[in-house]
Amino acid sequence: MRNYELPSQGRLQELFAYNDGELIYKKCRGRQPIGSIAGAKHHTGYYQISVDKKLYLKHRLVYQYHYGNLLQEQQIDHIDRDRGNNKIENLRVADQTHNLYNTCVNSRNQLGVKGVSTCPSGRYSSRISHYGKQEYLGTYDTIEEAHQAYMKRLNELH
Repeated sequence: MRNYELPSQGRLQELFAYNDGELIYKKCRGRQPIGSIAGAKHHTGYYQISVDKKLYLKHRLVYQYHYGNLLQEQQIDHIDRDRGNNKIENLRVADQTHNLYNTCVNSRNQLGVKGVSTCPSGRYSSRISHYGKQEYLGTYDTIEEAHQAYMKRLNELH
């Protein structure tokens, strides 16, 4: 998907009404009758909407609809991590680092705990990435201690 400049807040409010996380067509758009919900689910789990023959991510349009002036480089974070929940109270502007803090454990993570890895000694090391730099948080005897160090540092960085 191309990273087009978003339509203006006024244009979005002209085309759509907002109701509980949904953008609803105010005007008939071909096969889309007035009152129908805009958007289709993409294989990534995000919803997309076509506006003026360009595709946009729904959560970005919802945010733009309410607040306007969303810059291309700004990311919109789903607070509850649900890509389908586009209620305005679930959306916030975040830079990439803070958006990545709010992600689930990677599927390749064998321990099932963020920020923790196994050392050759059998102990557990803890690390956190902040603005592209890895920060070593220490080596611990248990997964819980290592994860606690990660969570403590994460809270300090927020």
